[in-house]
Amino acid sequence: MDTLKMVFLFLFLSACALPNMVRPGVSQQAQKQDHYQCFRDAQWTNTGLVGGVGGSHRATDKRIYQLCMEARGYARQD
Repeated sequence: MDTLKMVFLFLFLSACALPNMVRPGVSQQAQKQDHYQCFRDAQWTNTGLVGGVGGSHRATDKRIYQLCMEARGYARQD
């Protein structure tokens, strides 16, 4: 894989990362449950033409995920 492709792959994957949300005093199990629910709520599927061919792909709306976690008392940690 040439360097340019690797750079694009890195940028694509880093753009897909969800914000790190923290809430002091919450158990690890509760944090995982909150993450799972908010992650699931933020999923959407885009169907139609992908690269000129019919298909679909799943994506996560980071803003919806962050708002969901904030509603549960979490704050973004940069």
